[in-house]
Amino acid sequence: MTRDEGDGFAEFVAARWPELEAVALVALLDAERAREVTTAALAALRGRWSGVVEEGAPTPAARRELVGRLVEAPPGPADPGLRAAVRAPADAVPGALLDALAAESPRVRTVLAAETAWELAPGAADALLPRRPDPRAELVEARARLAAAPRAPRAADGLAPDDDRLDDDTARLVHRLAG
Repeated sequence: MTRDEGDGFAEFVAARWPELEAVALVALLDAERAREVTTAALAALRGRWSGVVEEGAPTPAARRELVGRLVEAPPGPADPGLRAAVRAPADAVPGALLDALAAESPRVRTVLAAETAWELAPGAADALLPRRPDPRAELVEARARLAAAPRAPRAADGLAPDDDRLDDDTARLVHRLAG
């Protein structure tokens, strides 16, 4: 798929793979499935690469291709090894957030991961989702659930609840998972 044919595709894949796979990993919570879906998305992009380059927007095209596949992926169990990857003895927040994230749909996980990994403004990632069903209400409810997840670990550590840290906590989690 990434054989160098002089058209820049291999270089594009090398440059964009980490950010694409990170979103897939958080969306699917399974490293093997994340690699498979990321590979399939890039293989589909390869088939129309010259047109994508001509349009001048290969990164958004790759993101749309990946997101389309992620939201259609059937939910599966989270890889147990991921919990070990985020566990930190002095910080229970990432583990609690991972548990809460695992309870959410791949659509929600895709949006949250994309906002973090791709440094998108809130709301920009849900624009990549298919409009049916409308994702906004689901995302608002999910953000409330995810903001609540770290409250108990923070209290156990003698810290006050800090729901405004959801974006920072999610970013730390995504970076630990993609690690």
